[in-house]
Amino acid sequence: MRPTETERGGEGPVAPDDGVRPGIVVVLVRPQHPANVGSVARVMANFGVTDLHIVGDLPLDDTAYRLAMHGRHVLDRARWHEAVADVSVNIRVATTGRFSTNPKRERRLALSPEEVASRLSEHAGTVALIFGPEDHGLSNEEIRDCDLVSSIPADPAYPILNLSHAVAIYLYEISRHRWPLPDREAASAAERDLLFGRIDGLLTTLDYDKARRERVRTYLRRILGRAGV
Repeated sequence: MRPTETERGGEGPVAPDDGVRPGIVVVLVRPQHPANVGSVARVMANFGVTDLHIVGDLPLDDTAYRLAMHGRHVLDRARWHEAVADVSVNIRVATTGRFSTNPKRERRLALSPEEVASRLSEHAGTVALIFGPEDHGLSNEEIRDCDLVSSIPADPAYPILNLSHAVAIYLYEISRHRWPLPDREAASAAERDLLFGRIDGLLTTLDYDKARRERVRTYLRRILGRAGV
């Protein structure tokens, strides 16, 4: 099945998921194999999550539906987008295999899935778990534009997990923490973009050069993401 214009997604924030775990959105960025998408749909159904978004134009073939098993309904309602920014949610979580615990390397500083789940349990609103392509993962720019960065602490000799296995780990951890939903709702993506626009304007007024503005903006996004504004 190829995405139609309607399936590419419309305006406004994503409605909370109507499965067992409301408000959780899985975003696959430029997935390379329909079979992997089908396996992800099956895992999502295991945890009652049905809101799947795909960045790119990968068609879903019979193999995807066969591997989805009882998660075929997840594929039926999947939505396609041109970019991650088109998925409107309250909090974006970038997942990466490039793990680091060094706070000086802000783009690679990563929380464990358990730490992410614990932080998300404090806030209502929609949360996007974002997974990159199977070969190279998310780009630095895509990671930078997210509110939280997370990595599964696997063996450093072979840290990259199968896509559906990684999704399963995050959904499992979130299922342990995120129920019932709290009353506090995180700021929307539009509200945060407005805030960062004001910050960029201030840094420009202060005559920060472009490279330094990017570093400061990344630090502030990490701080605000962790604070759950």
